[in-house]
Amino acid sequence: IKLRPYKSIEPLPFPETLYMDRYLDTDNQEIIKRREEVENWKSEIKTLQDRKTSLLTKNQQGITFRDSLISTKDWLKDQDFGNPETIEVLEKQVKKIDDELINIYQKTHELENKIDHHFDSFQKHGYSIFAIFIHRGEANYGHYWIYIKDKKRGMFRKYNDEIVSEVSTAEVFNFDEGNTATP
Repeated sequence: IKLRPYKSIEPLPFPETLYMDRYLDTDNQEIIKRREEVENWKSEIKTLQDRKTSLLTKNQQGITFRDSLISTKDWLKDQDFGNPETIEVLEKQVKKIDDELINIYQKTHELENKIDHHFDSFQKHGYSIFAIFIHRGEANYGHYWIYIKDKKRGMFRKYNDEIVSEVSTAEVFNFDEGNTATP
């Protein structure tokens, strides 16, 4: 879209231990069933996102359908052309669109939360994070360092050029919004 390299700094949080049960080749019917449920939920999210896109798509004049209804209603009011029933119909349509967008947001959030926690009880095959390679900067430039866990001492070290320092787990797993240092 931008016709240039781009680096997303959107947080992508992960825990210190990643459980891989959901990804392993298995004949466990409960895991297989849950995978199918997740795929169905992802499909539903896609449908919701497509509908949201259609509701928010701008026409050739750069306005959405909702905005055109509001502009028409306001114009009719200003020109004293619109009867109260027409104005009311336009207001109801705008409210209907707003309600649908709120519903899409809530349903999408609910489904994403279900997906995020659908395998929480499957924690047989865990992998502890050993090292995290970090980049701060843009797609074309920046600075790199690495956090490596000292398993014997149960702590992380930061290897940043010639400086090696002990750091808190909170620093290593800092996924705060706006943190431009991304794994």
